[in-house]
Amino acid sequence: MMIFVYILGIAALMSSYRLFVGPTIQDRLISLNTVTIIFIITLVFISVIENIGFYLDIAIAFIFFDFTGMIAFTKYTSEVKNK
Repeated sequence: MMIFVYILGIAALMSSYRLFVGPTIQDRLISLNTVTIIFIITLVFISVIENIGFYLDIAIAFIFFDFTGMIAFTKYTSEVKNK
């Protein structure tokens, strides 16, 4: 089961390349969202492996903040684009 955590870590590193190099802000936002989702999935895997429910609470909080942040960034970029 830990092999999935390592594979997700490699996928997060590959996605973070687009976060730093992305030509547009939209590419960077999607990459940030992808890295966050991979981190949340990793927390859920570790919670299942170690049988610790606290990690699930942290994952739920990260999902909430990721969703709220993505809505805020999208609204901000659309307002900047319309000016």
